[in-house]
Amino acid sequence: MIYTRWFGDVGDDAAAGVIVERLLARYYRTPNVIGLSVDIKDRANVDLAGLISVSSYLLETAVGAGQPEPMQINMVRTGDDIIRVEAETYSITGRFGFWMQDPQADYDTATVLEKAEGAFWMDDTIGVFPDGTGPYVYF
Repeated sequence: MIYTRWFGDVGDDAAAGVIVERLLARYYRTPNVIGLSVDIKDRANVDLAGLISVSSYLLETAVGAGQPEPMQINMVRTGDDIIRVEAETYSITGRFGFWMQDPQADYDTATVLEKAEGAFWMDDTIGVFPDGTGPYVYF
């Protein structure tokens, strides 16, 4: 169940369905969360919602290799001499594109650049474009 004041008493199944799909996609791969402390002199480099790259023995691959992981800062607490930071994995996978101006080409006649930078709609029942590539991700 999704409880929110914006849906009212009756609710809105279509909007709730979209929210559920986005939440499931967001947590399909459980994000890593890491806490760290930063010296107060480095406070200019710590921004809430800022993106960082974290390398730690806590974030190793399945074979034990170190791998930097992109993370987003979700919590910042400033103390007298240190800043406590909490960051979460920031990895959204998919084929992203941008809205294009009208008129736009059909996918079949679009250039490689248009396919890479633009976004094209498809019927959900098809699942792939004629060239075998998957759908674009929309937010």
